[in-house]
Amino acid sequence: MIPVDLKLPLAITAGEPAGIGPELCLAIAESDWAQQVVIITDPEVLSIRARRLGKTVSIVEFDPTEQPCKNRSEEHTSELQSHL
Repeated sequence: MIPVDLKLPLAITAGEPAGIGPELCLAIAESDWAQQVVIITDPEVLSIRARRLGKTVSIVEFDPTEQPCKNRSEEHTSELQSHL
């Protein structure tokens, strides 16, 4: 059984790079979540889509051995954890 106080990350796949999935993942990064969110995709896909939309995003490679990061940085720049 998983301890109640242990918050597992929420893993989301971005889906087809040409579809709406990368945009939805960027929107998720701008939202506050109670748990860590990990996007499973090619980080370059998200970077390109963010630039096209005029958004600033910081992509951090997911490392399950490290402490969870916040979904939003103090400067309100979106931060996504990515795993490919």
